[in-house]
Amino acid sequence: AEYMGETMEAAITKLRGLVIGATGATGRELIDEIVRSSNWDKVYVIVRRKIDRWDKFTPEQAAKLEVIEVKSLDELEDTPKWNRFADCHSVFNCLGTRTKEGEAQFYKVDYTYVEWSARIGIANKIPHFSHVTSGSASPDSMFFYLRTKGQIEETLKKMKFPVLSLLRPGAIQNRDNDDRILERIVKYLPFWPKIETATLARAMRIDAERIHLQQKIDPTKNLVNVYENSRIVEIGSATN
Repeated sequence: AEYMGETMEAAITKLRGLVIGATGATGRELIDEIVRSSNWDKVYVIVRRKIDRWDKFTPEQAAKLEVIEVKSLDELEDTPKWNRFADCHSVFNCLGTRTKEGEAQFYKVDYTYVEWSARIGIANKIPHFSHVTSGSASPDSMFFYLRTKGQIEETLKKMKFPVLSLLRPGAIQNRDNDDRILERIVKYLPFWPKIETATLARAMRIDAERIHLQQKIDPTKNLVNVYENSRIVEIGSATN
């Protein structure tokens, strides 16, 4: 496939992104990051509902956000329907649910929807896919949660984006919409890797900006960047 990067990557001035999972804890922080950054002039979101938080944006910030509402994320399966993102530089996937919702639903959100999102990226020739996975993810894990996370990592690698970013955070702290009991407990365990939701989102934005604006994408390569928790914290704490 010919990627937009083959003709455009050297001359980018403003970035455009597509965010899947924009109403979740990390996604909503990522939208804040993007609309506040002068490096971006558009972010598309595919969501089941708008959230009040977006009504508080300034007019300049609100102008960057294009909300596409769907009845269900099952609509992501219809790849040709989403051929409207050819101007995008990065797809960000922030989807995630809990295993207590049942294994079938968990697999649908954390594997199937992610794969469909990536297919939309490939179909639109978007050169960078950024995905929030999990520390210790492995397709061979005995734990269903970590096994599913590892399986989707392997599937994304096979899709051969020019650049794939896999962010593997530890326990995510301060989810303003979705407090999880395990993550409340590990907050008090000094040896357990952890990260603030806002830091994770900031790292996603900065990583994409570095890839496009500093490193430049080589569309003939299939780079895979795997960021463990300590590296995500480092990127998300940068001054830029």
